[in-house]
Amino acid sequence: MDIKLIGKTFKELRLAKGISQSSIVSVSLSQPALSRFEAGKSSLAVDKFFSALENASITPEEFYRYAQLKQNTKNPLYTADIVLAQIASNSEKMKKFIKLEEERFAEEGTSIDRLMLIYSKTLLELVSREKIVTHADINYAFNYLLSINNWSRIEIRLASAFVNIFSDQQLSSFIDVLFKRTRLFCKDVITQEKFYELIHNLLDCLVQRKRFAEADRVIKKINLDEIPDLMTLPKLFLIFNKSLVAFYQGNQQALANMEEIYEFCERFGFKQFAQAFKVDIESCKKT
Repeated sequence: MDIKLIGKTFKELRLAKGISQSSIVSVSLSQPALSRFEAGKSSLAVDKFFSALENASITPEEFYRYAQLKQNTKNPLYTADIVLAQIASNSEKMKKFIKLEEERFAEEGTSIDRLMLIYSKTLLELVSREKIVTHADINYAFNYLLSINNWSRIEIRLASAFVNIFSDQQLSSFIDVLFKRTRLFCKDVITQEKFYELIHNLLDCLVQRKRFAEADRVIKKINLDEIPDLMTLPKLFLIFNKSLVAFYQGNQQALANMEEIYEFCERFGFKQFAQAFKVDIESCKKT
């Protein structure tokens, strides 16, 4: 990725989060160095870059997803703007860009444009908690994914969002074909990471719907020992999900495992992940 795009992408995400430069600077990263980076005049060492992301409350997934969309000049729609608004939890701005997407699609839209429009509506639905995606859109997204025999990074990312809008019956069919559509260890590391994020979202969806038997079926398909060590966070999410399912199936000891993962994230500064785990733990304690 071009150095100017990296710095500009970081700045746009930082501003969307409402984070000031002064909140990001540290002993190892000065404000002048951060300003040069955001202006595209210099780069940051990997450790400093990830530290800056953490201090700006930007996840690596958010950065990568937004940067990819910014790079995709073939997409004439407003998906990148919508993703930026989603990251900022600004549903009104998302609605504005989705309206523009709908107008553009009505004039010259293709089948792929329709898919991206459904994706945008799905993101808005997750932020606003309003029912926005139509049954026709859901069926279109579902049939599209099942029509592709070998999913690329794009299909995996779309599936990661769509699992939340699929019906229970569609989810069952989705699980049946999921592992046939992906070839995990023949792909690059980033694609593998997207896949594990999809699995996490799927398990989270199944737990919320109290479909524990199906969640357990998905978990049994995953060999945690095969996940590379550099994917610490995806691995933690899957272990946490596994413990969460076990707890709802009657294993009280699983709660202690979940609390250990939460404490690990707290100790090493993974604040956003720790907060997500804390919500689930508190929900378990209330049951």
